[in-house]
Amino acid sequence: MPGTIAPPGSPTAPQPLAGALQHALRDPRGRVVLRVEDAAPHLRKLARAALQEGALAAGGQVLDGPGGEVWLVGAEASRAARLLELLDRLIAPAAAQILALERDAARLLAYAAGSAPPPPGPTADGPELGGLDDVLATLPLPALLRRLQGWPVAAPGKRPAFLRLEPDRPRLATALGALGQDHDLLYHAATRLAARVLAAIANPAELRGLIGPVAAPRLHMPMPVGPRPQASQPLPPGLLVATIPLAALAEPQALATRHAALTAAGIGLEIEGLDAAALRLLDPAALPDALLRLRWSPALEGAWAEAAVARFGPERIVLTGGTPSEASRLGVAFLETEAP
Repeated sequence: MPGTIAPPGSPTAPQPLAGALQHALRDPRGRVVLRVEDAAPHLRKLARAALQEGALAAGGQVLDGPGGEVWLVGAEASRAARLLELLDRLIAPAAAQILALERDAARLLAYAAGSAPPPPGPTADGPELGGLDDVLATLPLPALLRRLQGWPVAAPGKRPAFLRLEPDRPRLATALGALGQDHDLLYHAATRLAARVLAAIANPAELRGLIGPVAAPRLHMPMPVGPRPQASQPLPPGLLVATIPLAALAEPQALATRHAALTAAGIGLEIEGLDAAALRLLDPAALPDALLRLRWSPALEGAWAEAAVARFGPERIVLTGGTPSEASRLGVAFLETEAP
């Protein structure tokens, strides 16, 4: 679904909120609504700009709501989750929320028609705060994981270079009900889920249930800080690649210590969260010897981006959210696609 933009505050916008919702509900599977609360003018402008750029990749329509908020209607769920994380950093935690079109259609339409208050977070039953960790220990892993496969750009072949397993935050938020709308609790839940995945891969039977039909020589996944579970059979060196956020660069000594421990255990390192702005600002010499996960956006168009990729080392860059032609033009080593 290509992204379209409605002009801010325009009374003649071709699709007001109700119309945009009705259009998106024609095929709501895997689609969500991202709603940014009314905010100060400069923050509202910043939120709209972020949603407009996000709509180019996530799909959907950006427009104003009747209460002064800004909406992205009909976005692809996993991309909307990344946008939510960006908005949490740009504006404020919990300033934005994601609602599922299939689950929340009635409330969304009622609000757009002026017959209901602004929709809160999910009202589906969820765990109490005191029982959150117990619930996280029993949620079905395969249903709450996003699976991506990484292909060599220069010679795609028939077998991906790696498989990525990461918590699917929109699905996890839905499973947690009201608690899933709290950014810090959702981060905690995703971390606990990642720890369960790490424990599961030590068991060959559980591992097969997680990776599905994809055969790949490497497995990329978030790896929480702390002791790793012991495998019933030793995991071969090079099988695992630990993915850590870009924010880890703020503590270089701690990062160096963790990198050394991972290397000693035969585990690779990948830093995620790079985007066009990071390519412009970061010094390649300040980065550890690791793979770099780069989010595609139209801001990466232009010769400057190709030169930046060359400076950082194209052989270690994984492009996510892009197309084969975009990956080829940038000269990166790997491109991620959704896994079957």
